[in-house]
Parts: sequence; C-alpha cells; structure tokens
Amino acid sequence: MNRHSLMRQLVIEEATNLRKYTTQTELKQLSFDKLDTQSRVACIYGQLTGNCDSDRARELMNKSCTRVYGRKNKYMIINSNNWWVATVKDCPVNGPLTEEMKRSYFFSPIEVFIDQPRNKKNGNNEQLIKFIKGEIDILNFK
Repeated sequence: MNRHSLMRQLVIEEATNLRKYTTQTELKQLSFDKLDTQSRVACIYGQLTGNCDSDRARELMNKSCTRVYGRKNKYMIINSNNWWVATVKDCPVNGPLTEEMKRSYFFSPIEVFIDQPRNKKNGNNEQLIKFIKGEIDILNFK
C-alpha cells in the first residue's frame, strides 16, 4: 500500500469514528467555511472542541485514530518527508504530555490530510466535513 492510499484509509477510518464519538453539539460547531488548518480553534478538532490541544480533542483523537503522524523533532527518527506514522499507543497523544513531547508534534491523519494544498482546492476537505457531520455517507476523494 502506498503512502497516499494509507493516508486515505486512515482518514476514512478516523472520520467514521468521529461520526460515532462526536456529540451533536460538537458537530453543530463544525463548518467548512470556518476551516483554518493553521488555527488551534478553527481546525477540525478545534472547531469540535474549542481547541485542538484540549483534553476533549485528545479524547476524540484517541477514540478515532489507530495511527497518528509525527512531525520532525529531536525525539523522533523520521522518514525523508519529515513525517512518520506510528500507532496511537506509541504517541503521547494517548496520555499526559511532557514538555519534551508536546501535542503539536503529533497529528491525526485528518489533520495532515486537510492541510495538503490539493485537498484545500479539490473539494476533498469540504466533502470530509460533510461526511463527519453526517450530510453525506460516502467519501470519494479526488
């Protein structure tokens, strides 16, 4: 399986789980028009929970993701693309974060996916939000 196929599979899995574990109140806050992948409050987890660094965001991520992506930092060995994929249990997203291993070093598959320029332009991000909100039932990424 190539890395794009793996990412899409992980995104679909995470989105399906978010539909299951996110409350209706949280889902009402999710909006494609407000999506800002660089904002802690306007990214997907930020919109759902108020801040993507919140305990609730971590709880949702723990329930929704089987793997997360790590960003280059001095504590990790990574691939040439500055990202590596690890099981959630191997990442501090699952528990208390130490000063050395901040939440900002780890990203869910959705967080990586929505930040890619092609997904911002080709409708994939809008489709993903509609899926999470239950407005559509099938994801057909371009």
